[in-house]
Amino acid sequence: MTVLKYIFGSSLLRNASYFLTIATGLIVTPILVRSLGSEDYAKWVLINTLLIYFMAFDFGYSSSVARYVSRKYEEWGEGSAQRCITTAFYALCGALCVSLLLIAVGYTFLEERFFSGMPPELIVSVLFLLLCYSTIIPLRVFHGVLRSQLKWNTISLIVMTKSVCMNIIIVIMVLNDYGLYSVIFPNAAFVILEYLAYFYFAKRSYKFSLSPKGFDLRVLKSLSSYSISFFLIQVSNMFGRRMQAFFIALYISLPAVTIYTIGLQMLKYYEELMCSTFDVLAPYFSRHEQDSQRMISDYLTISAHCFSVAAFGGYMVWAYAKPFLYYWIGPELLPSTAVISALVIPFVLRTAHIPSRELLYGTSNHNFMVPLNVLSFAVNLALLFFLVKPFGMAGVLWAMGSTMLFFRVGVFMYFLFRKMRIPVGKYFYNVYAKPLVVFMLPQFLVHYFVYPRFDVFSPELGFVFALSIVLFSVTFYAVVRKELREPEAPAEQG
Repeated sequence: MTVLKYIFGSSLLRNASYFLTIATGLIVTPILVRSLGSEDYAKWVLINTLLIYFMAFDFGYSSSVARYVSRKYEEWGEGSAQRCITTAFYALCGALCVSLLLIAVGYTFLEERFFSGMPPELIVSVLFLLLCYSTIIPLRVFHGVLRSQLKWNTISLIVMTKSVCMNIIIVIMVLNDYGLYSVIFPNAAFVILEYLAYFYFAKRSYKFSLSPKGFDLRVLKSLSSYSISFFLIQVSNMFGRRMQAFFIALYISLPAVTIYTIGLQMLKYYEELMCSTFDVLAPYFSRHEQDSQRMISDYLTISAHCFSVAAFGGYMVWAYAKPFLYYWIGPELLPSTAVISALVIPFVLRTAHIPSRELLYGTSNHNFMVPLNVLSFAVNLALLFFLVKPFGMAGVLWAMGSTMLFFRVGVFMYFLFRKMRIPVGKYFYNVYAKPLVVFMLPQFLVHYFVYPRFDVFSPELGFVFALSIVLFSVTFYAVVRKELREPEAPAEQG
């Protein structure tokens, strides 16, 4: 099937990139936790959370460029893609000015409350890091240009190079007792180099100029109509998934931030690997939008595979989290397994909808996601205010897990079926029922009849781990191979 060939062709190097990123993260994280200590590591988590918020300042224009340059809308006339890139670039230069103003205002108001206990050198370093993340805002357009040309392998090579080089420098610096500077300066330098690389390769893959004469208000309006909803979704996702660290630091303790972050990080590694495979589909669905029958058929096929991999990955993270944490960092962070146990099912079900989100983005049917995500964020925030102080970490996990299940899975699916006219019975049978029987039933049998025979901290448990991977891999290969051999369905005429 074409969609499976597209997935494998687009995501092979991306998966290699994410495997490498995850591997370096698994190596570097224990070194950072032990060298910095729980409190300083928690401070870096809070600083890094602020940095992630700055990534939202592209206001969704990077995704708009990826979509519109890919399709080259005829109503814009000759040179439409050129005007799209130029207009987005100068619009984000304006966003850069807004970001710099916010840094100045924020520092003025938070100087006494937040920075008073920090050494002056560290304050300057944090501000320098924020300035570097602001500088890349206009350069995010070129990431969108590469995506529009389906240059996923180029993006992956850049990410892989950055990950290896930056983490080597971080390890060298942290082992030489540079403290928080070990993570601040390498992150500042490499984020600039990464986005300059995107510009260089975007220029090579698609000829464009950045003359101010190419700025077009009509194009800006069209870009904004698509990007604003994406931006609101992105912001609500960022705040909804990262603000917990601030509540934990405020109401519980800084070491508790480390416990929460390590547990969440394991789930994020799994989620990022899933995204590296399946979040390349929006341009594919956009190009096949006119052939709705084929598009929905491909969507159901890839959704079934996505759920299969998500369910298996979630199970493996949950089943082997305790021995992994024990040997990875040490017994002091075993409480992180409670975070994994509480959030694994919401993560699996939400991750399984990556193709659904790509389908909605690719066909411009994603507008309902804006109020849905904003409402989810508001409810999550309200629950955190009411639950964290009396219930501690349990309140954080309950607030996050319940809002993910209700809004990002339940309500999301209701609108998905209505917007795309997907047969509900066919969806649940093909996407959930069949994969659970074919892929997960053998895993449940192994878990309940073989897994208990071994001590959870014994090296012999590696046999059960390998057995689970072999069972899933063989079954998945057989199913995908059969589907790849099926003849292509003829496209609709007209």
